[in-house]
This record gives sequence, C-alpha cells and structure tokens, in this order.
Amino acid sequence: MLFIATDGDKNASLDIDYQADAIHLSEVCTAPSDYVIIESSSEHGVNMLESNAELINQTIAWVRGL
Repeated sequence: MLFIATDGDKNASLDIDYQADAIHLSEVCTAPSDYVIIESSSEHGVNMLESNAELINQTIAWVRGL
C-alpha cells in the first residue's frame, strides 16, 4: 500500500493530519507499504496527481517494484 499525502493537508476541525496518518499507516501496515509526502503543498486526493506528473511515475514505479 502506497500512502500519499502533502505536508500541508490538515483538517483542524476534525483533528486530521494526513501527512502523519500516511506515515503511521505505512509503519503499521502488514502488506508491503511505503509513503510519499509532497512538500509545500496542501492538495488532497486526485489534485495531487493532476498537478504532479512525477508523482504518477513514482506511483507506477512503486507498484512495479512489488
């Protein structure tokens, strides 16, 4: 499982920090896992992929490496 988040994606009203969650989930996942943190961004979901072509390539490379 590849967990992807940005360092600025947080939801204060729900006390959610997606960066911290991605790191934690990667550490506790029993399947092969890793995480990618995109710096200086607060994008979430598909927006991360749409604005970062290298992230798409990185994701494909991670899957191929399984």
